[in-house]
Amino acid sequence: FIEKKKSGALPYANPEEIEYVSLLENLVKVYKRYDAFKIKQDIMDFDDLIVLTYHLLHDKTKKHILTQLKNKYKYILIDEFQDNNFAQFEIVKTLVTDENITVVGDSDQSIYRFQGAYPEIFADFKKTYPNYKEIQLIKNYRNSDSVVKVSSQLLMQSSTHVPKQLVSTKSSKEKVSVVGCANSFDEAEFVKREIQELIKSNKGKVSFRDFAVLSRKQRTGLKVVELLTASGIPANYVGKSRIFESPSARTVLAFLRTIADPAHSMLYITKLLHDYSISELNISKINKEASYRAKDKDDGDYAFEVISDLKLSRPKLSAITQETQIKEVSDMLKEFIQIAKDNPITNVIYQIVREKTDIFKNTMDDTFEN
Repeated sequence: FIEKKKSGALPYANPEEIEYVSLLENLVKVYKRYDAFKIKQDIMDFDDLIVLTYHLLHDKTKKHILTQLKNKYKYILIDEFQDNNFAQFEIVKTLVTDENITVVGDSDQSIYRFQGAYPEIFADFKKTYPNYKEIQLIKNYRNSDSVVKVSSQLLMQSSTHVPKQLVSTKSSKEKVSVVGCANSFDEAEFVKREIQELIKSNKGKVSFRDFAVLSRKQRTGLKVVELLTASGIPANYVGKSRIFESPSARTVLAFLRTIADPAHSMLYITKLLHDYSISELNISKINKEASYRAKDKDDGDYAFEVISDLKLSRPKLSAITQETQIKEVSDMLKEFIQIAKDNPITNVIYQIVREKTDIFKNTMDDTFEN
C-alpha cells in the first residue's frame, strides 16, 4: 500500500492522506527495528507468545510437540472467553479436536477489543463444536433489579448482544436514570450539577461524603475529580494513578535522568536521597555544598560530585551523618552510568528495577497488600 501510494500507482485522496502514509511508513520502520531488537535480545512480547505458538503447532516438522500437548492436556477450560482473539481461538481449535472443552464468558463484558477480541467468538465456538451444551448463568448477585433491567435494555441495542433473561437477587425501589451526554466534559458537568442540586434539596440530610462516582475509563474519572475540585466540591480519586506518577516509576525516572546527565541532576539526586531515607538535614547540607561549588560556574550543579566523595568536600560537611547510605546511592549511580555506556536503555532499566534495587519487590508487595 505504501509503495503504491509513493509511486503514484494509488493516487492520494487528499493532503491529509500524504501525512497518514508517511506515518505508516515510519511505523513500518519502527516495527522492523522492534522485531530485530527482540530477536537480538532473545525476548518475546505478548503477541509473539500467541503467534509463534500458533506457527509451532502448525509446523509439520514438529508434529510431536502438538501430539505431546494433546496427550498432556486432555481437557481444556478457558475463562473470560469473550476476551480471546482470533489467533488464540485458532490455537484452541488446533489443540482440542475431540470437544473436551469448556469455556466461560459473557459477550457483554468484552474489554480487550484493542487486542483483537471479537464478540462473534461465541458463534465461532458453536460452529466449531456443534455438540456444545450451553448453560446460562442468569442470576445477578451484585446489582439491584432496577439496575439489571435498565442495563439489559441498553445492551439489547447492540447488534452483537446475545439475549439473556437476567434476574437480580436484590430488589430496589430506586429508579435508574439514563442521561445522554455529548462528551466526557458534559458528563462531568452533569455529575457536578446533580451533586449540587441534591445537596441543596436535602439540606442537612446528605453531605459530600455520601456521593460516589464510578467511571469505566480512568481519564473520565479524573476529569470529574478535576471539575468537582475546581467547583469547590471536595473529591478524591480512588484507583490506579498514572503509571509515571507512581512512587516506583518516579524513583526509576530519577535514576535514569541522573544517569543521562549527572552534571545537572540535583533535583533527581534529592529525590533519590529521600527515597533512601537520607535526612532532610543531610540533604540540605549536600545541596548547599553543591550550590557553593556551582557558584559562578555554568558546567553543572555539582550534586553528583558532592555525593561521590564526601571526604573531599569542605569542612562544613564534616558533620554530615548517614555517610554509608549516601555512599550506597552514589555507588549505585556510578555503576548504572557505566552500564549505560555499553547497554541499551532496556538493560539499564532492568538492572535498576530487578537486579540492583528493591523497586520491583516493593512494587509487588504494595500490589499484594492493596
